[in-house]
Amino acid sequence: FPSHDIGGYRRGKKTERLNKKIHYMMINHPDQPVGPGGESFNRALDRSSRYIKKILQEPGNTLIVSHNSMLNMIELWYRHKANKDFCHSQEFRKQYTDNKVKKNTGSCFMLAKENGGLLYLVRHGDTTDTVLGVYSTKDGILTNQGVREAQKIGKFLKNKKIDSVHT
Repeated sequence: FPSHDIGGYRRGKKTERLNKKIHYMMINHPDQPVGPGGESFNRALDRSSRYIKKILQEPGNTLIVSHNSMLNMIELWYRHKANKDFCHSQEFRKQYTDNKVKKNTGSCFMLAKENGGLLYLVRHGDTTDTVLGVYSTKDGILTNQGVREAQKIGKFLKNKKIDSVHT
């Protein structure tokens, strides 16, 4: 499940200064790309919310594996009942950027689907990007810890009926 494309900042070292710059763009300029060559906050939100709306209407149980930032966006959107006006408000963007809840790598939480099924949301396991302290790249691979986390989630999901998977 694709994360928010922050463009040229993707390979950047995660620093407080760069986080503040990214969050400033998200909060105050939601229709402009967050980073050079990236996508805007509103585009990422619209893209993910269209996808999630469709998934929530599908029958059965669904598994999504993604990045912390995208999982937080989905959870906040869901919590506000997909209210488009609120989700495009500055208050929503502030809540998103203020979210200090870091889901541990390899963690899972669930949301109820409209049809009685469950949406399992899993943060990917620990990667080389996490270890290097950089924003997610397409080159990051699971570390040994990430493999163990994936195996642990696999054991948790083993006896669950999963009808579709999105990564």
